[in-house]
Amino acid sequence: MSKLRSIHARRLAWDFSESPKYWARSSAGISHFLNVYTLLVPENEKYYIRTLNACRPMIKDERLLGALVDFCRQESLHGLAHRRHGDRLRDLGVHTDSLVSATNWFLYSILEKLQPLRIRVSIVAAIEHINATWAHAFLSLDLLEGSDAEVKTLFDWHFAEEIEHKAVANEVLASVFPGYATRLFGGLLAFPTFLILLALGTLYLVLRDKDAGVYSSLRDLSRFLFCSGFSSVVGTGIKRYFARRFEPWDVEDSYLAERAISGAIDTHELLATPTSDVGQAR
Repeated sequence: MSKLRSIHARRLAWDFSESPKYWARSSAGISHFLNVYTLLVPENEKYYIRTLNACRPMIKDERLLGALVDFCRQESLHGLAHRRHGDRLRDLGVHTDSLVSATNWFLYSILEKLQPLRIRVSIVAAIEHINATWAHAFLSLDLLEGSDAEVKTLFDWHFAEEIEHKAVANEVLASVFPGYATRLFGGLLAFPTFLILLALGTLYLVLRDKDAGVYSSLRDLSRFLFCSGFSSVVGTGIKRYFARRFEPWDVEDSYLAERAISGAIDTHELLATPTSDVGQAR
């Protein structure tokens, strides 16, 4: 089975001006949980891009180099789209600024500077696996059914492209820093950090939201996480990552990506993708 698949950067026209504050299934708890994800995407994507771009001189496989370029273009467009949604959340009164600035300072001004490239690449590979696992869960279980159509399409499009490029970071890691121990260490660092940031960020947004009931928000979120099949899919995905012979495409879910992309393009204008700055970690 091919480890790399066709990757296409698609730039869609987004309009979040009518998206409500509680856009995810009309629930404050679920919305704020996913808001943490969307708010952190722009700087996360820059981190992925600059980390993997630093490996280019060490990569000899021309196909992998081409896939890496396409990966960076997709990730850059994800960051731009989620930044627009973050602007909408700010306009709606969601307390985003302190959360984003504190988290980005911790991740990129402190942790990133302490980590050698080998560790950063292993972390990116692990987080990309989590992104692909989330994508599989959300698209296969249709977890955003009943949500605001515009934001649902944003997540569907993003998750579809996460599936498309899910092997790239793992292949870069295997090419420049091979070894099970390196991949294992990246997962042991990345997975708990990711989950803790999501939990703390969600609690912060719920507590700062005077319109959200804390009990009802956390009740809705708990049901979403543990009664929808989401936690089961994610738990299985994490377990797979720690297998010695892990391969991203052992789970064949390209059909989910194709279906989600088709739906997004059917409802949104497909814009020309600029090539001058897309894929650069600014």
